[in-house]
Amino acid sequence: MAPGHGLPSDPVTSVIEWIWPRPLRLASWLSAAQRGLVPVDDALERAGVQGSALSFGSLATRGMTIVGVLAEPAAGPGLGLPPAAHTASLVDGGAVLACGPQGAVIVAIDGVLRLYEAPGLPIPPLDSLGVAERHLLNDVTEATVVLADLGLARPDDKAAAVLASVPRVLADYPMPPGTSGRAQLLRDRAALLVVGIELALAPRLDAPTVQLSAIRRDVLLAARRSGRKALETASNEAALVAG
Repeated sequence: MAPGHGLPSDPVTSVIEWIWPRPLRLASWLSAAQRGLVPVDDALERAGVQGSALSFGSLATRGMTIVGVLAEPAAGPGLGLPPAAHTASLVDGGAVLACGPQGAVIVAIDGVLRLYEAPGLPIPPLDSLGVAERHLLNDVTEATVVLADLGLARPDDKAAAVLASVPRVLADYPMPPGTSGRAQLLRDRAALLVVGIELALAPRLDAPTVQLSAIRRDVLLAARRSGRKALETASNEAALVAG
């Protein structure tokens, strides 16, 4: 018997935050706006946030490097973020960093933008596309065995619907103009992996018929980290090129 899942009737609303979280969408599209490839208003709409296009435009014209980062609840503030901005980023699952002398942290809680000044904000360490690809390949090989053992190779109807929705969700949330085919492929591959892992790890969504042992969980968590790092890398391609 495959795992059983209690999922919302429309998986898009939850799956999008697994496969391309809002902070990464916002960073990717804001970088495109900064390069003049899309209007700022369009970037905000594509990212699913509300805010002042004027203030965003001001950030973009400063020429600062725009980087999207995902929040990990167990991680410390790091990067010298203001405490309020760090707390807000945990709530929203991540933040957009405008790095430079007049740095700022942008968080979109409940889709509404909040801006925190962070002078001298440094650019966080970013994996190259090649490094992210290698890590993803190494960890996905091990994770595939565990996912198959847990029954996700033969998902029930609800789990299958979620997995089948991934290409449609990715099409509904495209990456901005200027994104390379390599970054696009990295995002899409990481997205499918992350969905499978989230289905296996989330107690409310999954009841594996094979016990999720500590060893299996560690393998899945390692692959989850690689998947999320790959999503970060793909979304921050413009920052990598600028660097």
